[in-house]
Amino acid sequence: MKELESLGSAQTKKTYISHGGRKPIFGVTAGDLNKLIKEYKLKNNHKLALELYATGNYDAMYLAGLIADAKKITKDNFSLLTKFSRSNSVKIPIILRNILPLGVSVSILSVKELKA
Repeated sequence: MKELESLGSAQTKKTYISHGGRKPIFGVTAGDLNKLIKEYKLKNNHKLALELYATGNYDAMYLAGLIADAKKITKDNFSLLTKFSRSNSVKIPIILRNILPLGVSVSILSVKELKA
């Protein structure tokens, strides 16, 4: 979390908030998040993804969506991801692209959950 905080900028934070991002938020760019993923080899680190989500920090939750292991996503995890995407301006297709492998059905969500 300290590293995420150090990568944040006031301008990016302001931009994210103006687009619906909610506090707490550091303002870390997607480019910097991707650099962290490569530097620390975080891809598919599902345990860390769940821990990051639990922080409630916008940047940490976004990073978690990028590194979550698609093979370990449960209905509860997916509901959490979609809830986050609706409340924090991250579009569901972006999250789907990052956590679901090609060919996986999204039928685990009911219409009611998508509208919630």
